[in-house]
Amino acid sequence: MRILRWIWVIVFYLGFMGLDIPVSAQSVRAYVDRNPVMADETFQLIVETDQTSSGESPEWQILDADFDVLGTTQSQQTSIVNMQTTSLVRWIATLAPKRTGTVTIPPIHVGAHQTGPIQLEVNEPDHTRAANESQDIFLEADVDSHVSYLQGQVLLTLRLVSAISVQEGRLDEPEMDWGIVERVGKDVSYESTRNGRRYHITERRYVITPQQSGRQVIPPILFSGTVQESRARGTLF
Repeated sequence: MRILRWIWVIVFYLGFMGLDIPVSAQSVRAYVDRNPVMADETFQLIVETDQTSSGESPEWQILDADFDVLGTTQSQQTSIVNMQTTSLVRWIATLAPKRTGTVTIPPIHVGAHQTGPIQLEVNEPDHTRAANESQDIFLEADVDSHVSYLQGQVLLTLRLVSAISVQEGRLDEPEMDWGIVERVGKDVSYESTRNGRRYHITERRYVITPQQSGRQVIPPILFSGTVQESRARGTLF
């Protein structure tokens, strides 16, 4: 029997996180899907090249000192524009950090070419997430700074974290009487493993411009949606 269940998820938690995606301008480029990461999370390292003639693959073993390489995939994209053919080869490695702190992802060699290094921040596991992670779906919220000035800017990141399939849903837009809220960019989705459990995560970002001084509070934000559950309980008769 398949059951559609209506859910409400409210976020109260505020933490700290920034986001940076460094991209090398070389013929072989590397970047990560997010930065920083938690020590108990996985993340993806993406390597891209338009040098398709060599047939070489990235030398992932250079990562073994600081990361566990949990799996790799490869894809190729070819396009023709104005009679010119361009190709892009992309490799994706799923990595798990072995230590915390500032960790350098070293240059990755692909044949005669190499990527630039990447500085990755690996934070201690957030043990306050444990209560949330016993649930199938929940929201997280971070701000990049807990101190700001009038007309300054604060980056608010919302994350919908789900271990089950969400068929449809709506995330309320944050509203604050003490500041102007503007959505930034498009939603970003990725997969992550936390404490051995696989999650699908969708991030949405906002810029808050404070209009009042003093201690301010970001009010609770509501997500509502439906999920599909499969239950095997024998026959109906």
